[in-house]
Amino acid sequence: MTFTDLQATSWGFTDPGYGLTMADLFAGLGGSSTGAIQRPGIKLVVAANHWQLAIDSHSANHPDAEHVCADISQYEPRLFPHTDLLWASPSCTKHSVAQGKKRADKQPDLFGETLPDEAAERSRATMWDVVRFAEYHAYEAVIVENVVEVTSWPPYRAWLAAMDSLGYEHQVIHNYGISRNVSVCPDRSLPDFDPTGG
Repeated sequence: MTFTDLQATSWGFTDPGYGLTMADLFAGLGGSSTGAIQRPGIKLVVAANHWQLAIDSHSANHPDAEHVCADISQYEPRLFPHTDLLWASPSCTKHSVAQGKKRADKQPDLFGETLPDEAAERSRATMWDVVRFAEYHAYEAVIVENVVEVTSWPPYRAWLAAMDSLGYEHQVIHNYGISRNVSVCPDRSLPDFDPTGG
C-alpha cells in the first residue's frame, strides 16, 4: 500500500466495512486515537503508555481497545497485537525548543519533575522504539507524531534511514500551530511511512 493509496483508503474511504486496525504507541490520553477512529473503517485495537494515569484516561475514552501499561522500550514487539497501522507519539519534551537549548534536560516538566541526564536521553531514544515495532510487525503504514524540532535531533537522519531500510518510504508533514476551538496545538512534525513498492 503506497502513501497515496493509504490516503485514498484509510483517510478518505467511505466504506466502513473496509477496516484497518491500528495500534497507538505512547498513547497519552487518547486524542490521536479519537481522531483516527473518526475516519470510517479505522479500528483501534491496542494502545500503550508507561504512565498509568494516561492508560486509565485512554481506556475511559476507548473502552473497546486493549491497553498496555508498560515501558515500551522494555516491551517485546512480538507480545504486542499485530495491526495494519501504527500511530506513534514518542516523547517530544526533550526535543522541543520550549525547553531551551542550554537547559534542555534541566527544566522541570508540567509536573515539576526534572529528568536526570540518562532519563532525558532515554526520552529522546523512544523514537527508536518505533523502528523496533515497525521491523517486527511490518505495518502497512506508520505515522509518527512529534514536535518539529525532532528534525534537529542529531540521530534523526539515521532514524529515517532505519525506517527506510525496513522498506518504508517517508513523507514529513509539518503542522504549524493549528488552532482548535479553545486550545492551540504546538508545531508538529508527522513523518508518515509506507512500504515501498506496496
